[in-house]
Amino acid sequence: MGYHYSDSNDIDNFKPDTEFVETIVFLNDGLQLPLVKAGCQLGKFIGGGGTGTPAGFQIILDRVGYEPTLGWVRSEDDVVAVNNLTANPTAVQTFQHWHEKEQILTYLDPAALYGCAQANGHKIKVYQNDADDSGTKMDASSAVSLFHNKNCCYIDIRNDFNYSFNYYSQYVNSLELGFEQSGTEDFLVSSVDYYANWPLLRLLEKSVPAGSKSRILMKLPIHDVAGYNARYFLRSYTHKFLEKAEWTFFQELNYLDSAGAVRKDFCEEVFVEAWVSDDDFLGANYFSLKYGKVQVSELNDDIISRRNQYDLVFPLDMKNLIGDDILDDGDFKVSLYSSENAPIVLKNFLDISNEYYTQYIGIARDKYNTTFFSFPDRIGYESGRRLKFPFGIIQQGKYDNSAFLEEFEYTSGTESLGFLEVLPKRTLDSALVLKKVAKDFKGQLEEFLYYLNTAPAQDNKFAIDAKKFHALTLSNEEYDTVMALAASDFDQGYKIFLQPTSGDMPTRNFDGFAIGQSDLKLQGIEFNTTDDKVQSKEVLVEDTVTQEKSELNFYVNKT
Repeated sequence: MGYHYSDSNDIDNFKPDTEFVETIVFLNDGLQLPLVKAGCQLGKFIGGGGTGTPAGFQIILDRVGYEPTLGWVRSEDDVVAVNNLTANPTAVQTFQHWHEKEQILTYLDPAALYGCAQANGHKIKVYQNDADDSGTKMDASSAVSLFHNKNCCYIDIRNDFNYSFNYYSQYVNSLELGFEQSGTEDFLVSSVDYYANWPLLRLLEKSVPAGSKSRILMKLPIHDVAGYNARYFLRSYTHKFLEKAEWTFFQELNYLDSAGAVRKDFCEEVFVEAWVSDDDFLGANYFSLKYGKVQVSELNDDIISRRNQYDLVFPLDMKNLIGDDILDDGDFKVSLYSSENAPIVLKNFLDISNEYYTQYIGIARDKYNTTFFSFPDRIGYESGRRLKFPFGIIQQGKYDNSAFLEEFEYTSGTESLGFLEVLPKRTLDSALVLKKVAKDFKGQLEEFLYYLNTAPAQDNKFAIDAKKFHALTLSNEEYDTVMALAASDFDQGYKIFLQPTSGDMPTRNFDGFAIGQSDLKLQGIEFNTTDDKVQSKEVLVEDTVTQEKSELNFYVNKT
């Protein structure tokens, strides 16, 4: 369990509080911690009783910028405390205050976790201590009944960047919630302040009609629909949506009513189902939702907005959690983050499928390069086809690829095998091969990389979908320059994204491929104390020697 890392007298093994937990998990020091897969039993922890020794645990969510350190897990108590706002706070002070409160979204109430299992009919293994310490197995509802928060139901709605849905003040702070009533099919609907205390809605001892299940109606706020300026998507990570069975966990929200008129203020109704405790309250539960907004025109005054699939995908606080040691040819290390941390993508760029999907994001490091990458998690379609579940391409960890070196043609010492080249060898099908092509672009010969499918047409079922696998590769020196620029030009602790400018994006040509070139920029926010507002900030990345703008070459595979 890692106790040997806490003994300050053990010079060989001691790790300070600032060390990331993930770094410890992937150590290669001869005392490697075992990887625990979902469903495995961690151990038995007995508290109270005759010893009076408390035992507890934390559930820490996968969240970019809030990765747990050993200091977190070593502490006996972990209380999130934020100072109250002063009287008549400025807009900047208000934003900073609520930003501090966002850290609460890194944790999950254990009662809500077990209650979520109860709501979805999932089995859990929880044991209650008995006289001989052997433990008696309980079902989820029995486990929930032992918690103080046994009747606390959480509704957690995140934006595209894993903050609460109105973190950037794109909407109003309220939702419309409706609950079932006895003796009628009508819902009792009212406006609820989502931000009454924390950026998380808690329904404590909410009375509902007696029964085992109860439906909840939700209507989320919308913005700019009068000009048809955006499309809105909702992804559930914990509960199925009702009424639209074909979408299950993912759907586009309609801003038109049944008569075709534009709705005002709030989108269409969304229904989910909760479980009811024996006291006729909503039982402990956790509704985890992602609310994504994609712009479809340039008419927008949001602090942060997205107009295509390349915008605001790669935050620079993605951490290289598994060390900075120098790697050999073909080897690479990956830090991977769940799709809660990345925006919902509308495939509206050089694509007519109208697919939309959530995506994993990650950062990989090889001998000479650092690559930001993303690939689909769950895919939906406007056409009404069922939700698609793509393969996971890669998992977090360090990969030794020396066994594959003889399969590549390259000159050792002058060339190296990087993450993008070796990656297909780590998928279910190695039919993809990384290729380089030189094309004349605006009178200058430029080099572009792309994946070529070498399998027969009927075997076109490889794990990497080249049209949905997005990668942005820098040399390790360029990556260090970008990180130094982010540290010097932006306020720390807030999201900073690495992305292309929206200038010369790829256009369809060259035998069905699309190529293009764009400047590289950092985008985030800044605090304008003179005008008292939080505003968008962009900084172009330049070569540290020539002071020329850093350019990205795009090469998009055939449709």
